[in-house]
Amino acid sequence: MGRIAIFTDDPGWHGKQLSLAFANMGYSSDFVSLTRCSFTIKAGQNPLTIPGYEYALPDAAFVRGVPGGSLEEVVVYLD
Repeated sequence: MGRIAIFTDDPGWHGKQLSLAFANMGYSSDFVSLTRCSFTIKAGQNPLTIPGYEYALPDAAFVRGVPGGSLEEVVVYLD
């Protein structure tokens, strides 16, 4: 079974639906905050640090960049 990192700070209903859809395709998924990730440029080390993926990078990543909130808050954010 592959693993997918879903990058979001507020999974909410949409995150749950994404997770269920990935599960239906045979993938497990984890919610990860981008603010908890980091980069390194040290030789011999994995260049990405993603919480929950310390030993292997995810097979795929889904970035959900729209924050949660009311319809008005989301529309203002996207405008």
